[in-house]
Amino acid sequence: MLSLQIINKWPKSLTWSRSQKDPLSKKADAVFSAPIDFLMVGGASILFLLTALLATALTGKDGVYTFGFLAYMGSFVINFPHFAHSYQLFYNDVFGEIKRAQLARKLQIVFSGFLVPAFILFYVTASYLIVPESISRMVYAMFFFVGWHYAKQGYGVFIVLAAYKKLYFKDWEKTLLRINIHLVWIYTWAAGQGLFIEKIYHNVSYTSLSVPRNILDLVGLVSLVLSFLSFSLIFKIFFWEKRGVSWNGLIGYICGSYLWLGFGSLHPAFALFVPLFHCLQYNLFVYRLKINEQKIHSNKPKEIYKNVLIFVFWGTLLGALFMDILPGQMDQWTFEKTGQNGFFLASFLLFINVHHYFLDSVFWKKENQRVSQFLFKENHVSQ
Repeated sequence: MLSLQIINKWPKSLTWSRSQKDPLSKKADAVFSAPIDFLMVGGASILFLLTALLATALTGKDGVYTFGFLAYMGSFVINFPHFAHSYQLFYNDVFGEIKRAQLARKLQIVFSGFLVPAFILFYVTASYLIVPESISRMVYAMFFFVGWHYAKQGYGVFIVLAAYKKLYFKDWEKTLLRINIHLVWIYTWAAGQGLFIEKIYHNVSYTSLSVPRNILDLVGLVSLVLSFLSFSLIFKIFFWEKRGVSWNGLIGYICGSYLWLGFGSLHPAFALFVPLFHCLQYNLFVYRLKINEQKIHSNKPKEIYKNVLIFVFWGTLLGALFMDILPGQMDQWTFEKTGQNGFFLASFLLFINVHHYFLDSVFWKKENQRVSQFLFKENHVSQ
């Protein structure tokens, strides 16, 4: 999602008078504050997992049905808005961004913002009308790209929060950390392919791909070596060179790959909540960006809160509408008319998930003027 460079000067129009009390302020070394950052970048998921494991050990019950309902309800306030926010951010000034951008970025915006959704829409429509079974390939794509998305975001969180601690990585260090976390994604995805023969995703059946054991073992070995080198590097930077320490950044890095991708199945209830924790991590940066963006228009905290809450309200409404209510009603109508299970819910979720990955890969860039200008208040950061 994000990787950053600190830029020293912040526009004066975004600062508050020393005589004013800013209830939205944060410490200069955190997005909001160390405890809030900890919980949202992954700390909450660690606490949840430990609690779930302890509760199961004491009671002998995993509570999967109760937690399944809670995870579903939580989707309406965290998961679904997180997807909608990516659309709100990307398309809010997309044509202005295209006009301002250099040629390479223009092409990225057009590709991710217009060509990718057009292709997905064409593919889903053709699948529905011609070959319904082919929609299963979209399921493959979603489960493949979701790991890439998690890894990319986890890496970015580490770089961002490290920068807040005035800890900056050399180019080769960032390359090692980036390759390592992406290889964790590749290995966990490949390992997961051998666990199931046939599965169902919202009435869409698909068969897991088969990855040869020798290839899986090779990828696992390389991933293990790179993990050792990466954490040795982190230990060296934190404690030997004493260039700085970012525990919250490291938590985001570990959770975004190892915990959520590699050990998400440690507890059935935890597995249900992994997407929610990923979305919570994402929203931390979305809300900081929106708060700072509103400060360019007003220095009144109440007005800033109101405008940010309006943004969140629309994200919540649009997320619920397009990821649950509308496709659910379309599926029900299809079942009543034809007696067959519709696949509209699966199609909507697949479209939004896959497209969301591409939108984020373009939006959270240093070349994006909004991100460069508004991501943080005291520390101006960009990818």
